[in-house]
Amino acid sequence: MKYYANRWLSWILIGLAGLITHPADHTANHALAEDSELTTTKEVGGFVLQIPRSWKEEKPSSRMRALQYGIAAVDGDGGPAELSVFNFKGGGTVDQNIKRWIDQFDAAGRKQQLFEGKTASGNYWLADISGTYNKSIGPPILRKTQSEPGSRVIAMIVTGKQGVLYLKLAGPEKTVAAQTDKMRQIVGADSKAEKPYAFGS
Repeated sequence: MKYYANRWLSWILIGLAGLITHPADHTANHALAEDSELTTTKEVGGFVLQIPRSWKEEKPSSRMRALQYGIAAVDGDGGPAELSVFNFKGGGTVDQNIKRWIDQFDAAGRKQQLFEGKTASGNYWLADISGTYNKSIGPPILRKTQSEPGSRVIAMIVTGKQGVLYLKLAGPEKTVAAQTDKMRQIVGADSKAEKPYAFGS
C-alpha cells in the first residue's frame, strides 16, 4: 500500500509541476486561440482584408459592392451600421472621393477629420465624418436619399500595386465610433502613425 501511495503522490507532484513551471505557455496558447477567432481573412482584388468575426457578412445590395457586412448596434444606439467594400478601376481622385463623402452630410452641424497613412500594400486616406447623413436609398441612378441625424461615416481609400480599394462604414454615431479601431485593422492601418490630410496635398 505504501508503494502505491508514494507512486500516486509522485503523479500528482509531476502534474502540479507542469502547471507551475509552464503557466506562460498555457496563457500564450489561450491568447493565440482567442486571437485566431478575432478576424476572418478575405481577399478582394489582390488586397487581403482582416474582417472582424463579429460582423455579419451579407449579400451585397448592388453589383458594385465586392463585400458587405452588418454591424450590430451598441446599447442605446438607434440601429446597426454597415460596411461596404468596393474594388474597381477609376473612381476619381482622392480629393474628389473625400469631397463626395463629405457632401453626403448636411453642412449644418457637420464634423470631419481627414487622415493619411501607409499600410503594407500602399498608401491610404481616411475620412471620419459625423452629423446628419443623407443616406442613398434605392438604385443610385434615382439619387434618392434618406436623412439620418446622429450618423457617422468612416470611409477609406487604399492604394497598392493591386489597384484601389474603397471601404465605407456608415451608421449611427455610437455604433460606428465603437468600430473605428477595427475599421483600420481591416487593412492593417495604424492610427498612431497617421497624419492629418488636407485637400490638395
